[in-house]
Amino acid sequence: MRHAPEDTEADAAAIEDARAWVAASGVRRAPDDPGSDDERSAMKTVITRIKVQQGQETAWDDAFRSRVEAAKKQEGFVAAHVCVPVEAPDERLVIGTWETETAWRAWHDDDAFRATRRRLEQIDEESGTPRWHDVLLDEHR
Repeated sequence: MRHAPEDTEADAAAIEDARAWVAASGVRRAPDDPGSDDERSAMKTVITRIKVQQGQETAWDDAFRSRVEAAKKQEGFVAAHVCVPVEAPDERLVIGTWETETAWRAWHDDDAFRATRRRLEQIDEESGTPRWHDVLLDEHR
């Protein structure tokens, strides 16, 4: 049975700080957003922690790159990031941003997603539960 890597207290504190900021900021989605599961934000980010089987990191990364290429063609896709903790090269923090949670869920019904899911599940050691976050700030250089 797979278990999610533990969230740190710092993660929990950062999330609570972000939620407090959203509540105080008055940030709202467009009223006509059909995917308004939560009206506090124009975009949603989903973060999932993954532990990859030792020695399978390159295979996992290649499969995930394929998934992102397919996701880029999906309505509602905004961005994807995969981070590797410096102290844990067999772990991945997957950060996906979508216009709505509804768009992300629709992507999970797509054949391209299902194909990469099968490939990734074969080399995941642990796969965490996706956690949703409101996008408070989206800045790029």
